[in-house]
Amino acid sequence: MKSFRYAFLFILCFPFLGVSQSLNIPLIEVSESHVIYAPVDEIHFTIILQHHAQEIDAARNKNRKVAHTVFDILKKAGIKDRFIQTKRMRISRNYIRNRHPIEYDGFLAYQQIYVCLKDIDSYDAIVDQLLVLDVHAVNGPDFKSSEYENLAKKAKLEALKKARVSAEEMAAALGQSIGKAKLIHSNTRNNFSNSAYSSQPAQQNNQSGSTSFELGEIEIRSYVTVSFELLE
Repeated sequence: MKSFRYAFLFILCFPFLGVSQSLNIPLIEVSESHVIYAPVDEIHFTIILQHHAQEIDAARNKNRKVAHTVFDILKKAGIKDRFIQTKRMRISRNYIRNRHPIEYDGFLAYQQIYVCLKDIDSYDAIVDQLLVLDVHAVNGPDFKSSEYENLAKKAKLEALKKARVSAEEMAAALGQSIGKAKLIHSNTRNNFSNSAYSSQPAQQNNQSGSTSFELGEIEIRSYVTVSFELLE
């Protein structure tokens, strides 16, 4: 029985022994970042529908009627079905909360419709048509780029190249060199929001003057921290 316990303890300790030995490898750690600017070619916005009625069916039907009109506007604007995402309608009881005690007052139908707009110049005209309907709100716009994924990968690779050059320069200053990378941490950030800025003069981005805003570019910034072997 005792021999079994000793063997079990040895098996448990063996992996930790390997880890501790790896920590004794001389390392040099560097952090770098790289920025790429992506052109804005999409506008994302959300249409909020909210309707109140004393009966469930009445609240639901009010919502459906406005939703059909919204879909007609979006289709006539040339927006394809795959760029319109509709959340399931949610029905809840409505309460008047500023009264004591709280009073029950019918039902609320609530729904969100997400839209990705490729024809950026049509944004103002579409929103103008939506706002005269019985919609609760139109949230957005959020500026985005269809090239984000590819450019984010490119930014990460460029940051890694910078990290290696920095590590080589630091090691050379010590009369040493670097070996293989042992540990890599990476993080990519962007400024997807309702604003975008440009690395060029704004007037170059919106020649038509058909929108109420100037299109800019989205900043994609990749951060990396890399630990390299430090060789003699």
